[in-house]
Amino acid sequence: MAWRATKLAGIPPARPELGDTLILAIWTTQRVRTVLGLTEANVAGARLRIKPEKTAKRTGRKVDMPMKGPLPARLEAARARKAARGLVHPYLIAHPTERGPYVQKTHGKHFRAARALAARFAPSLLGEGKDPWGDAITPFTFEDCRDTGITRLFRAGASAEQVAAWSGHKDVNALRALADSYISLDAEIADQGGDLLDAYTERKGLII
Repeated sequence: MAWRATKLAGIPPARPELGDTLILAIWTTQRVRTVLGLTEANVAGARLRIKPEKTAKRTGRKVDMPMKGPLPARLEAARARKAARGLVHPYLIAHPTERGPYVQKTHGKHFRAARALAARFAPSLLGEGKDPWGDAITPFTFEDCRDTGITRLFRAGASAEQVAAWSGHKDVNALRALADSYISLDAEIADQGGDLLDAYTERKGLII
């Protein structure tokens, strides 16, 4: 028992609400303030209708997106946890221990604690180590969840206009220019290009 207590020292309690925010950020491509501010009023059937926090103040841009992947089940589980605790506030993501919504300051503290724990097994999360080209790895931030979601959309073949409809970017041309920062020239992209080349040469009967 002493060994087990020592082994578990420093491990924070499970916080599925933190996991909810990570999933929401990736699958909606929204920033932390927008994710934490989502309420039941943003849910319309199987869709999310939101005003991204940063862009709404500047442009009034609105986002109307389908709930894809794990979002429906994740939100249903979040509602069930709220009901089990007797919480009645409208926010989709509840504070893990208090009766109100998950506020950004507390969320940031929990995110950093979880990142530090995960870094015991993956030091790169804290920016330790080098990438395959010998360049320094940058620490993982919550904003990277939004970048991951946007990258997935681009890699799935979505146009800049389609990505902007999810992310809330007003300037599509600027988003198109930013695509290089979202889609790095990495092995996955090279592999996809190789598959396209193989299919093309086979279809055309070209000699390789």
